[in-house]
Amino acid sequence: FLILYNPISRNGRNTKVVSKAIKRVSRDKDEKVYSKNLLEITNVEHFLQTLEPNTKAVIVGGDGTLHRIANALKNHDNLPPIYLFKAGTGNDFRRSIKKRGQLILINEYLNNIPSVFYTNQAGLEEEKKFLNCAGFGYDGLVCYNLDQARTAKSHSNFFKITIGSLNQYRPTDLKVVVDGVEHNFKKAWLITAMNGQYFGGGMKGAPKANRKDSDIQILIVSNITKNKLLLLFPSIYLGFHPIFKKHVTILKGREIIAEIDGQAYLQIDGESGPAINKIRVVK
Repeated sequence: FLILYNPISRNGRNTKVVSKAIKRVSRDKDEKVYSKNLLEITNVEHFLQTLEPNTKAVIVGGDGTLHRIANALKNHDNLPPIYLFKAGTGNDFRRSIKKRGQLILINEYLNNIPSVFYTNQAGLEEEKKFLNCAGFGYDGLVCYNLDQARTAKSHSNFFKITIGSLNQYRPTDLKVVVDGVEHNFKKAWLITAMNGQYFGGGMKGAPKANRKDSDIQILIVSNITKNKLLLLFPSIYLGFHPIFKKHVTILKGREIIAEIDGQAYLQIDGESGPAINKIRVVK
């Protein structure tokens, strides 16, 4: 077994989880166990070629770690068996996998992953794979502010940043084209493409999403006041929000293009991105 860990997962408190993973896979005394820091792997092709035969990889990390791995492996075939040992602080990917146990094989979920295309700060089109979600509404602002707080080593907690972002965000007009069919929305707050059911640390944004489907879903929350949005949030955690059809829309398709007036911060699997006005999502 090769334990692959992200030292900055769990805000840098991942050492104990790595020790638990090593203890778990060491139950079989015939198995050789060694570990490697994911951030030290700079050449993925060379790394895969130099793995010992019959190596089984164990990923120790959460959604951010899995996001980086999915993008690093997107052009590579013949991967070794890859297992997930839950760590990190998000774990929306793990929530959507209906398998029990500390170790779950995830190779089948690394195939047919959707891509999000956007214009980066250099003015060039960029493509990123995502396992859970990609959005550029209020959720993108929350991720940006969380990232800024971590960089500044601020003591602001998640709840405080979430409320602060709610006061800061300005809803916008939105045009969404799903497989060639146009839809328009006023005062859009959430514009989130979903590959799995969960995002935002346990919010069941797309209750009927299935990773193995050939399409993706986009969650749109619009035409709602800030105070009503606060009341709506608990229903999103429970997955009941689609009943509020006046404010909540879920569309699905193979290609989704979303464009807003102005700009908003992008988030991909909870990782903060640049301020943009348009995304194209393809599966």
